[in-house]
Amino acid sequence: MLSNSSLLNYLQLKAAENKEMPSIEIAEKYFAESLRLYNFLNCHEDAASLHSKIAHLCVRARTYEKAIVHFEKSLVASRVLQSSSSSFITGLYLNLGIAHDAINNFSKAIHCYDFCIEDSSDSLTATKALVSKGRALSKMERFDDALQCLSDALRKDHTATKPSIEADVLVAKGQVADLMKNNKAAMDSYLSALEVYRTLPKSEEDVANTLTEIANSHLRHKRYEEATCYANEALDM
Repeated sequence: MLSNSSLLNYLQLKAAENKEMPSIEIAEKYFAESLRLYNFLNCHEDAASLHSKIAHLCVRARTYEKAIVHFEKSLVASRVLQSSSSSFITGLYLNLGIAHDAINNFSKAIHCYDFCIEDSSDSLTATKALVSKGRALSKMERFDDALQCLSDALRKDHTATKPSIEADVLVAKGQVADLMKNNKAAMDSYLSALEVYRTLPKSEEDVANTLTEIANSHLRHKRYEEATCYANEALDM
């Protein structure tokens, strides 16, 4: 018969094996059983980490309400225990904000992003939060505030050493300009981002996503030939 520790190792292994499978529910089932055992054994720090893993699975499954529940449980446990690193907690806030954003809880999302932005101990996460906040503000049609967030993100020192972050910001600026119906500014941002992404390794998905943004922008303005060209390139990635 397996001991509690051996059973936990087995369950974690099964979850890891299944997390790439189409049925995310299988991985979630094993993680949930591990979580029950961690709580039974009063392993609260491990339980906090596992809540975060389950939340990420829920995000992949687009069950954002469940993700929010698990991110919040992980956050509460981490802050009560006061044993988790600052970067782990900041990352939880960022992901919690993204989950709220996905179901249009923009005010709650922005509250989470603001926590990340104000936490100077993790500047990279703060920059990602600025980009996410900018996108959320644009969905609320607060375009000036959105553009200010994205400009602040571009001014961060590490954008020079993290060109992928610069490209992410440029895509976000393009999306804001699109919502403002400023097609020229949108296209300039998208094309600048595309130029950066093409220089980076393992960036095929980012290139394809940016090509799709450009195709959709052309389509909205009834430039069908250009839209088809960029869409075909995205499909070939």
